[in-house]
Amino acid sequence: MTAEKAHSNQDETGGFSHALESAGLAFLICDADDQVGRMTSAAADLLGLPDDLKQPGTPVEAIIRHLLPKTVPSEDDLDSLVTAEINRMREGAAMKCEQAPAPGIFLEVTRHPLPGGGTITQYRKETDWRLLHEVLTNAIEDIPEAFVIYDAVGRLVMCNQNFRDMYNYSVEETKPGTHYRTLGQIDVKRGNVDVRGSDDEDYLARKDAYRHNLQGSFLVHLRDGRRILTRDRRTAGGGFVSIQSDMTETYLMQEKLEAAKKAADIASRTKSNFLANISHELRSPLNAIIGFAEVIEAHQEWPETHLRFRDYASDIRQAGKYLLELINDIIDVARLTSGETTITPTTVIVQEVITNAIRRVEERAHARGLAVTVDLPETAPQTITADEHYLRQMLVNLLTNAVKFTPADGEVSIIARYNDAGEVVFSVKDTGTGIAEEYIDGVTDLFRQIDEGADRRHPGVGIGLALVKGLMELHKGRIDITSQVGHGTTVSLIFPDMPPPSEQE
Repeated sequence: MTAEKAHSNQDETGGFSHALESAGLAFLICDADDQVGRMTSAAADLLGLPDDLKQPGTPVEAIIRHLLPKTVPSEDDLDSLVTAEINRMREGAAMKCEQAPAPGIFLEVTRHPLPGGGTITQYRKETDWRLLHEVLTNAIEDIPEAFVIYDAVGRLVMCNQNFRDMYNYSVEETKPGTHYRTLGQIDVKRGNVDVRGSDDEDYLARKDAYRHNLQGSFLVHLRDGRRILTRDRRTAGGGFVSIQSDMTETYLMQEKLEAAKKAADIASRTKSNFLANISHELRSPLNAIIGFAEVIEAHQEWPETHLRFRDYASDIRQAGKYLLELINDIIDVARLTSGETTITPTTVIVQEVITNAIRRVEERAHARGLAVTVDLPETAPQTITADEHYLRQMLVNLLTNAVKFTPADGEVSIIARYNDAGEVVFSVKDTGTGIAEEYIDGVTDLFRQIDEGADRRHPGVGIGLALVKGLMELHKGRIDITSQVGHGTTVSLIFPDMPPPSEQE
């Protein structure tokens, strides 16, 4: 067929060609002489043809020769390829054209012979699935974990090299279609895995049950000591994705931490038991020393030349009482840190517990030239639900600290009140040396002393406030400290609004 006849046919099918153009479809109509009869603008644009190759009468060979170099290696025989492509076109053979006319474009080409000779070719742009598959495969290979995809019945679809390396699988053993149970059988047969005291079948059954439910994770112990954490997740198609990570270092670190914690707990219990035992052993002789010192101090028939012994006895008694109080505090701290301390809340009369606490420190206060005052306004609480023994002990510890750090011309007072939240607050206030702001948060730590260093002026080992804090936590309360260097300190015990003991059951 001549080009003129093709042009005539083009006119006769003008309505059809116009419809293709209007629809935006990419069509190329060639005559029996392999020349362009009609090309839609969509086809010209999709192929990226220059203007001189878009015109009717253009040899198809010129178009093919223009497009092929974009899709084939430069060293291939272009003439042979052009001839082969023309033959496929004449036969109406479909084809897929990758990366033409530009990288990233993927064309599906379908051809149909025309009754009068020639062909009609349609071009459709599709997603480059091969390119996407390549990108996805490379990404999976770059994952540091072992990565496997199984289908809905548990057959392997694809995996990365890390998976093969992790279990020493060959490419043949991990070919698509291999069932995960087959891989598990390879593991136990070769001894790749440590079944941790169970037999092989039990191990495979446990792993099969995990893969059936796909909940949580599955830990694989390899014979070489590695620990592989397997996390599988269901896919939309009913299969599952398995990501397996070498968690050996993490688990070893966790075991070391657990062992260190266990050792620390044992050491803590040993320390607490030692402190409790040694403190009990010290209390008996101390009580004897204090008792005999009181007898000597109370003796009225000393000769004038021996009156100084009464003063010695007084010093021994006071030192013994201080040491006994310190030992009692050590026992309480040991019990508190070991979790042995419990409280027994009762209804405590506020004024009585304050009076008893002051009585315990008044001798020491008198020796320093201090008087402890009490502030109980009419609105002060009359009773409180607390452990009476430990409440008195806490107040004594706070008063002892206040007396210790307050000079002779200072003041020490104890106040009981309700705060705005309805909580009962006991505050011990002094006008002593005070605490620097940067040290306030740490003064309740065990063995932390307010005046640390070689030039300390006040005795103590840093137990009192730590013990108070621990006892307040048992009461579900809290301790609050405000202080200013040179202007004194206020320590408050804040108790929650607790019901009477009869209502707590």
